[in-house]
Amino acid sequence: MERDEERIERNRMTIKEENLDALVCTLPMNVLLLSGYWPVIGTSAAMFTRDGKITLLVPEDEQSLAELGFANEVVTFNTGGLDEMRELYVSISAPLSQIAGRSKIAGRMGYESGPASVPVSYASMNVYGAAMPELLETAFPNSVLVPAGAVLARLRSTLTQQEIVRVTTACDIAAAAFTTEASKIRPGQTEAEIASAFRRHLSGLATKRDGPDRADGFIYCMSGENSYEAFAAFQRTGRRRVLNGDLVLVHCNSYLNGFWTDITRTF
Repeated sequence: MERDEERIERNRMTIKEENLDALVCTLPMNVLLLSGYWPVIGTSAAMFTRDGKITLLVPEDEQSLAELGFANEVVTFNTGGLDEMRELYVSISAPLSQIAGRSKIAGRMGYESGPASVPVSYASMNVYGAAMPELLETAFPNSVLVPAGAVLARLRSTLTQQEIVRVTTACDIAAAAFTTEASKIRPGQTEAEIASAFRRHLSGLATKRDGPDRADGFIYCMSGENSYEAFAAFQRTGRRRVLNGDLVLVHCNSYLNGFWTDITRTF
């Protein structure tokens, strides 16, 4: 990924304005914000210091992906395996302490606080929650932890020019899926068949356009009387067969490298 100097400078200036010496994050959306890397399973951590240095702490099997971000340093840790099961905090605590020792941070450290709505990054996702402040207190004993949930929300709320391009590209891919499949909807198809036909384009179109990116998403189809249920905060694809004259609602939440779409169309 091209180094996003606009994002880096915004982060650095905000940390300075908030009188912080560093920000440390583990939620994938915030790690992406600080480092340009969207973690897969949520066990990674990113530290952004007052002077603009970015350090990523990631599991070994995410190293090649993490190096595509714009962190200055990528440190890996081993999460164990079938021959050695261990708690995650045991795996991450030692390398986190090593990073702390090299950085010599002894001031105010911002951390994730408060409730958050987190876009999923994989089928199963780790959330450190209350364990992370404890790990930070152990690794950075001379620092003062400062809740920074509001600071992170403010940073996420305004995109850089590079980020806008990524959102636009994600929307273009989803739009192409709609354009390709909308005219193929026919009476007799099930909602599941229609949803599957739309979804198969989300990763395939990304590969054609931008190389081996992380792209996929969710497609939901609700038809006839089922489309009424789409007023809810979530959608569900069913087994109903589309009848001639039905309304067919197709809802898409797709992603490209951590940037999501939210598109609904009715046919």
